[in-house]
Amino acid sequence: MKILVISDSFKGSLSSKEIGNIIKSELKEHEVDIISLSDGGEGFIDAVKSFIDLKMISVNTYDAILREIYVEYGVYGTKAFIELAKVCGLNMLEEERRNPLYTSTYGLGLVIKDAIDRGYKNIYLGIGGSSTNDLGIGLLTALGLYTNNKALNNNDLKDIININTVKITKLIKDVNINVLRDVDNKLLGKFGATYTFGLQKGAKDLEELENNIKSFINFNHDNYYIDRIGSGASGGVSYGLMKFANAKMIKGSDFILENINYKEIQDNYDLIITGEGKIDEQTLYGKAIKSVIDQTRNKDKLIVICGANELKDKLGVKTYAIVPEICTLEESIKEPEKYLTMLIKTINL
Repeated sequence: MKILVISDSFKGSLSSKEIGNIIKSELKEHEVDIISLSDGGEGFIDAVKSFIDLKMISVNTYDAILREIYVEYGVYGTKAFIELAKVCGLNMLEEERRNPLYTSTYGLGLVIKDAIDRGYKNIYLGIGGSSTNDLGIGLLTALGLYTNNKALNNNDLKDIININTVKITKLIKDVNINVLRDVDNKLLGKFGATYTFGLQKGAKDLEELENNIKSFINFNHDNYYIDRIGSGASGGVSYGLMKFANAKMIKGSDFILENINYKEIQDNYDLIITGEGKIDEQTLYGKAIKSVIDQTRNKDKLIVICGANELKDKLGVKTYAIVPEICTLEESIKEPEKYLTMLIKTINL
């Protein structure tokens, strides 16, 4: 049997590549090909490497709480590929340090600026997995938007009374910024950036976060970009880049699937295995495996694996979950390789 493994990462435990290798090892009697999948979040660079021979560039910057870190991004021709999750990702912060009121995308802006300063004219920014809720004001500050040159965050949004676009306009002249979003959520409201993702980022007061965003929007008299599909991705990073950097929005998983020519290559396989760490309502808002499911013509040869499944049968394809069928959540986090291997043994090929 010829099998394609095209899984997203199990965030915080296993990368897309690690998942593929575990499955290939367990199904060694079959021909197994592995393609890294990403919705723009964790593993975005690895996914791009599956179809582009990237050269990696290293840069010093800051994480979401302004600790010094060392980050790599990939380049090819005039293109630079940058992964937000490697700079200000949620999984980079200890649980007690997570609070989107104060986390900032400032360090991400420094990485983007480094790429622009080196002459790369086409920036592809994968934005999933953030620990922030700052509208991208931190990264925009690093690009020259705000005159005080401070690492701004959500808490600062309500106090901003001066925006100067001269520097950022000059910096990004002739530069195309493409934002590869991981979800379709709009910016505000019940299904927006704050109320959908705030708690998992460590938020203490969702109303405060939302009000800070509204204050900034009111200051800018803006009611256009807030209603764009995906404007709420990664705490509104997509909103900020659309408004102040003329960024183009792209669905991250569709970008990857298009570049690997998934619509054509799927016919070469008898079985396709995809997956992600947790299947829940967020999955339906544009996550990677939803794109795989939507683009797979023969659903009967598609299998979804995951750490936990809150949607049960709503995906419409065969789904296998580690929790609670194989082990508890705590056990799966402690030994993810062991329990994924056990899950694969339960699949009836």
